[in-house]
Amino acid sequence: MSTVGTVTIGQSPRPDVIEPMRSVWGKYVEVRQLGALDGLAADEIGRLKPEPAEKALVTRLRDGSVVKLSQRRIKGLMQKRVDELASQGCGIVVVLCTADFNLSADVDVLHPRDALDCVVGAAAFAESELQLGVVVPDESQIRDLGDFWVGQGYRSPAVRAHSPYRFDDHESLERVMRVYQKRTVDLVVLDCMGYTPSHALAVQRRLRIPVVCAQAAAAQFTRLLLAMRENVQDTVN
Repeated sequence: MSTVGTVTIGQSPRPDVIEPMRSVWGKYVEVRQLGALDGLAADEIGRLKPEPAEKALVTRLRDGSVVKLSQRRIKGLMQKRVDELASQGCGIVVVLCTADFNLSADVDVLHPRDALDCVVGAAAFAESELQLGVVVPDESQIRDLGDFWVGQGYRSPAVRAHSPYRFDDHESLERVMRVYQKRTVDLVVLDCMGYTPSHALAVQRRLRIPVVCAQAAAAQFTRLLLAMRENVQDTVN
């Protein structure tokens, strides 16, 4: 049985993220979960809030509350959790955030940003002048992620905020969908691991265009990595 470790920027466990991914990986994969904020008191978490000029991340805590975190301030905590999972024998560690933490270990560390870029890049290769729509959890992330996708070669991506943790706010979601229709968006990217395949399906049904979900992309890339490791092991045996 393969063992996959997962690290969320918030608190573990995260069944809303892990269960859809586990369904892709199969029942013979053991999943171990850790969170950057595991074991921290409320005041300690409060000290990790972003300053106005810092890159902000959004996550959900174990009690269901939503918090903003400084990407810079939690990087060390994320690396610590990756190291813990590697020491526990996890052959693969999946980072449950699309932010670029540049984490490393003596085992394979999968960053969803890489998976997301590959999938969107493949779509862009097939479709010249792709008009991208990007959904992010919070208004404070629009500029940074807009700059990121422009840097990837997409001109004027339509970046809008709609939280995965309040996805049933139909009025907010509808405002985003109307913008995408007006901009004639060709592909929507759900740029956060909090968005589920069910969220992607809801957007796809509304707009009738392809939707790339970071969570689903990371799950498929992890499954591919697991298969490759199994093939190597079979060859060795």
